[in-house]
Amino acid sequence: LPSFVLAAGLLAIGAVVYRANSALEINLVFGFFTTMTAALMMTVCYSIMISSPLESAKGITLLLMAPWLPLLGVSIFHLTALLSPEEPLATLDRWLLRPYYLVSILFAIIGVLAFILDDSALSQPLNWPYLRFVTFGTLFAVVWGVGSLAWTFFRTSSRRTRHQTGLILLGLSAMMVLLVPFGVVFLSSKSGPAYFSSIPYLVLGLVLVMAY
Repeated sequence: LPSFVLAAGLLAIGAVVYRANSALEINLVFGFFTTMTAALMMTVCYSIMISSPLESAKGITLLLMAPWLPLLGVSIFHLTALLSPEEPLATLDRWLLRPYYLVSILFAIIGVLAFILDDSALSQPLNWPYLRFVTFGTLFAVVWGVGSLAWTFFRTSSRRTRHQTGLILLGLSAMMVLLVPFGVVFLSSKSGPAYFSSIPYLVLGLVLVMAY
């Protein structure tokens, strides 16, 4: 249920922001990010609901997860770049954005091929680069995005921009405090405290802050 509520909430927030002014680049990127994240959450929800997810959810996973995971990092990078207009990072962001998208699309194609060729001799050589790019590409985007937002917060002379970046950084900091113990418990395969089931709702709150 939490994953489904998060997915539905993300779709609703993305639709509202996009409809508010579809001509704005930031609204388009935000809509793409929320739609893609909602698709990933729906994959989690579907996998929990069925009895044998690895077999039954293959088509759903191919549609909702495999092509989009490599684009998660670049969408975060693009979104934080639009929220960080201060130089020299703004120029560097623009210079990196197109190659980042091209490489992400390439790995999205690799991921789809690896998924289609599952259990074949070609699947393993495609899987490892795909998973590594998803992991390190997203990590790079998050670290770069937080750094860009912090740089903008301290350097900008615009009160509105400082207010925006400050709210997002505060939300991200709160999420990190909650997600670090969640990751430790997840990797140890042990059951965590009850508040872990509320994390999807907190993520939805962070997205609402970004939309605001």
